[in-house]
Amino acid sequence: MCSSDLNVNGDNEGKANTQQNIGDTLLQTKTNWKSLTSSHDHRFVFRLVWIIDSMSGLDFRPSYTLRTSKVEQVYSSNSSSNYDSIINRSANQQEINGKDQTYSHDISYRRRFKKKGNNFFLNNTFSISKSDNDQLTHSENIFYTNQSSNKSFNQLRQRDGNNVRTSVIATLNQQLNKKTYMTLSNNFNYSRENSRFVVFDHDTLSGKYDFYNDSLSYAQLREGYRNTTSISINRGFKKIVVNPGMQLVFVNVNTSFFKVPVIEQQYFYILPSLNISINGVNLGYRIYVTEPSAYDLRPIVDNTNP
Repeated sequence: MCSSDLNVNGDNEGKANTQQNIGDTLLQTKTNWKSLTSSHDHRFVFRLVWIIDSMSGLDFRPSYTLRTSKVEQVYSSNSSSNYDSIINRSANQQEINGKDQTYSHDISYRRRFKKKGNNFFLNNTFSISKSDNDQLTHSENIFYTNQSSNKSFNQLRQRDGNNVRTSVIATLNQQLNKKTYMTLSNNFNYSRENSRFVVFDHDTLSGKYDFYNDSLSYAQLREGYRNTTSISINRGFKKIVVNPGMQLVFVNVNTSFFKVPVIEQQYFYILPSLNISINGVNLGYRIYVTEPSAYDLRPIVDNTNP
């Protein structure tokens, strides 16, 4: 077993001055920003290797990571033109404090057979994580027009999550004859993502973040699996290697939000593939399909950074 500590600190500061010509109007924008970041990672790692016999072995690698982080950001800008000395001013301050814990492991089994080229591989990965993040955001935007306006934004955004992910991959490589190989594999992935976003507005009288903002707060649970079964044939000719394949993909994912009904996603795909190698030149065709994520489906506008 071994442990390690990693501390990372960052300091970033910059200025920018941009000019735009719009007809006879010259628009000038000046921006200033500064950010301070710090993070501390404490990690424990362990590895166990078991040689079962001359043809097979087991490898087990668990780890645990505790991470704390802090980010402070300040941003300001103002705009003017050759007709107006000042058009608008804006300022944005953010402070983010986070704490994350993750346990994960990787366990694999390998088996060789007496016949050359024949082997079996089995692998399982697993991770469980917990995160807790608080973000304070205070921004102010002033617009100087015929009727000046001031828009202020001051919120505490609390985000926590509990996630579980695991996968099991099994692969069998079989030599059919001197020039032909077959690969059979199955890849099963399961995930459960439980997140909560709670927003509080600032109370100017008490100085605290007491007002619960229901319109921007929500909870999210996404759970499901994806299973991919694959078969491919590798056939060699004189200077040509042909590798056709086929995938059967099953997807079953349910996503629920606090304020809307459960969104069910069930898909089935048959995906062909083909790879041809001619004197070291590869030509390939493959299809990749990904279902919409929870971010694509959520009904709440993300105002993390206004």
